[in-house]
Amino acid sequence: MVAGFYHKFNILKYRLLFTLMQSDEPLTTLDISQRIGISRKSVTDALSHYHRHGYGYTKRLSVKKGKFHLYIITKRGVESYISYDKLFRAGKSLNRLKLKSEKMASVTDYFGISKSGEALGLTKNDIPKLVGLKKRILDSDEHSK
Repeated sequence: MVAGFYHKFNILKYRLLFTLMQSDEPLTTLDISQRIGISRKSVTDALSHYHRHGYGYTKRLSVKKGKFHLYIITKRGVESYISYDKLFRAGKSLNRLKLKSEKMASVTDYFGISKSGEALGLTKNDIPKLVGLKKRILDSDEHSK
């Protein structure tokens, strides 16, 4: 799957945690990737990275669904999601380590067009459609996915 875009400023982490928060049941990496609209490998790589570095956002269950492991969000993941959500709704960068977050003009600022996307002729205006988000100004009262 050639997506043509990439995630910046922890927006992938925010989207993964959002998906797990909204689910009433454990999800596989395939379930998550289909809901977000990115490759399963990207989801697997991200969840593996968070686990390897001890972030503690998710827990992989010993039970499998088919050949895929099931994941749930942990208490630390919920706390992190709430923190990221507050920054996102305020229209700020999702870097929680900076004392002063930079202001983001729109949702599209959280994403970039990859070289493969540029080769396909994609522009920043295509980002909302590519990532499944509504284009909006972050200061407005509208909420995206």
